[in-house]
Amino acid sequence: MRFITKLILCFFCTTLVVLPYDVEHAENRYLELVEKVKADDRLEDYSELRKVFVQTKRYNPYNSIEEGLRGDMAKAMENENWEQCIKQANKALDNNYIYIRGHLNASFCHKKLDNNEMADFHANKFMNLIKAISETGDGKTPATAFKTISTNEVHSFLLLSGYIRNSQMLVQDELGAFDVMTVTDRRTDEKKSLYFDVNLQMSHFIKIFPE
Repeated sequence: MRFITKLILCFFCTTLVVLPYDVEHAENRYLELVEKVKADDRLEDYSELRKVFVQTKRYNPYNSIEEGLRGDMAKAMENENWEQCIKQANKALDNNYIYIRGHLNASFCHKKLDNNEMADFHANKFMNLIKAISETGDGKTPATAFKTISTNEVHSFLLLSGYIRNSQMLVQDELGAFDVMTVTDRRTDEKKSLYFDVNLQMSHFIKIFPE
């Protein structure tokens, strides 16, 4: 019970929950920000978009619409059906525009069709989302952990930051819950541990499955 109380407190103190929006306001602001990042690539807009998204009804770190489409995207790529891949990626992004894998897959499949402008468009989106996560910490300690909103975001961050994921462990301390990822840097072969703050998604889990 003490740990659950800590998680609830951490939900309100995490850097991703600093905007006092109600659900309706959050949804409206989310839609405004999506249009802004589609038109421009200011990093601060991506950072705000991540903060606002988690306050909308769209946010579900455990059973999201976009993750449900992941298999469809993978199957389309396996079959080299690039148009279907793009269709499924767009469907995922319609629900969650900060879904990194959606932008990654869309970029890849547009590239296969020589749609270089759209491939670059989505590549810019996923790279700016990676930068926005990088701005939240350095991952070296629980106090400076990267702030993430879902496990799939953690895995995408590691992949696109050049890390091989070796192992994963959930740890708890006075600051809450953290995923500790043991990784290998593809560029240097160095092994290290990176901390990811998962208090927000754990708090969401508690709201769905209260004791």
